[in-house]
Amino acid sequence: PWLLLLVGAFITWRLDSQQQHNQQALEQVRFHREAAEVVNALERQLQDTVTILRGVSGLFISSEVVTRQEFSKYVQTLQLNTAYSGIQGVGFARWMPASQVPGHQAEVRAEGFADFAIHPLAPTRPYYSSIVYLEPFDWRNRRAFGYDMYSEPVRQAAMRQAVESGLPALSGRITLVQETDQDVQSGVLMYVPIYKPGPSLATAVDRWRALRGWAYAPLRSGDLVASFMATGKPSLSTRFGIELFAGPQATAETRLYKSEATDGRGMPQ
Repeated sequence: PWLLLLVGAFITWRLDSQQQHNQQALEQVRFHREAAEVVNALERQLQDTVTILRGVSGLFISSEVVTRQEFSKYVQTLQLNTAYSGIQGVGFARWMPASQVPGHQAEVRAEGFADFAIHPLAPTRPYYSSIVYLEPFDWRNRRAFGYDMYSEPVRQAAMRQAVESGLPALSGRITLVQETDQDVQSGVLMYVPIYKPGPSLATAVDRWRALRGWAYAPLRSGDLVASFMATGKPSLSTRFGIELFAGPQATAETRLYKSEATDGRGMPQ
């Protein structure tokens, strides 16, 4: 009897152990499937941003002069707040030699922006960039008006990559100029180069010579994740902890976003 009891207990343990193993395997498969959904959704949002910026590039290529009103109307048709809620804005940054800075500033001031100035303007450099258009032109985006993104190393690296490759480029982690003292989020910038029509673009040197500026979009990491969670898989926010990194290595310096997910008992997952 004791032997039969031990054999029965062993069989029961094995069955229970196998059942737990199968359940864990199913949970693991489910986890990887849903994690892939999050990754794919975020990749689609970045690809949507590239598509928008290429449209901006086409707008400038097709017209020698794009006015502020034309740019504003174009971006309004995109319906960023509803269709692309993770994007902080869509803008155009002009590239110019230092000799054109005074004329550029006078031109923008004549549009009604009396205090407009490229910033920072020192130290003196041979070339400058200037954020000329940024829509929606709300209080937050106005903080970036006239900012020389090329003056900051992380932004400059992505801008150079975009120009020399002719392809979209995503910056490393930065703090957007639009940020204030409240709800500060890390962010990234997506750049698409805009070249003057006509000149050869065969080499990187040719591309710099033909450069007109950049179409770009600031992305706030928290808003980017929240927009997906709200419209895609809101239930995942209670079961997934999400971390985003802007770089090849997952470090505190490259971390864009970190969430804390809890299960139904309030325990971190």
